[in-house]
Amino acid sequence: MEFLHPEDAKANEGLMHRVLGGEKTSHTTEQRYVTKSGSTIWGRATGTVIKDKAGSNLFRMGLIEDVTERRLAERAIREGDEKYRSLVNSTGDPVISIDSTGAIVAWNRSAERVFGFDESEMLGQPLGIVIPERFLPQHERALRRLEAGSAISMMGSTFALAGRKKDGSEFPMELSLATWDSLGGKFYTGFVRDIMERKQLEHQLAQAQKLEAVG
Repeated sequence: MEFLHPEDAKANEGLMHRVLGGEKTSHTTEQRYVTKSGSTIWGRATGTVIKDKAGSNLFRMGLIEDVTERRLAERAIREGDEKYRSLVNSTGDPVISIDSTGAIVAWNRSAERVFGFDESEMLGQPLGIVIPERFLPQHERALRRLEAGSAISMMGSTFALAGRKKDGSEFPMELSLATWDSLGGKFYTGFVRDIMERKQLEHQLAQAQKLEAVG
């Protein structure tokens, strides 16, 4: 891809080789892209290969989501830079911070929009309020790992789960975590992305592949 950042091109070439070679049928990765104006953005690319009944590649379909704001927000948390920290409140995705007990200490405007709870309602409340009941045991285990300091592997990883809105409805989402220290102790920030649109696209791609397989 000519618009892929040169430093990410080699890794992407290896990934495409595995996908087109049949080692992987789909992929999701985050990499940099160069826009027409010459600026660099971060994109989350999700793609799949559509095959015919014989297993030969017909074509490749994919979706690229702009995740630049989230990447900059993560940098703000790591560096504590006020210039970038302001992006946390202006980013289009929810950004939520909790302390080591799981109490919410930061809730940006996008979190208000997506979940339906105002910041004033959420500060000091347990994060479990916006987690569906079936995921609460998993959440409690994760909190215990965070408190014990044994969750380093969770930092920077992306997890697929569901969020619960104020009206009780649920939506599929991805959560990536960052940690930061302050005089008040250790804190954790979650970067949330609503992936309803992506899930719908993946379903459409799967249906197209099934129809192609049956001929």
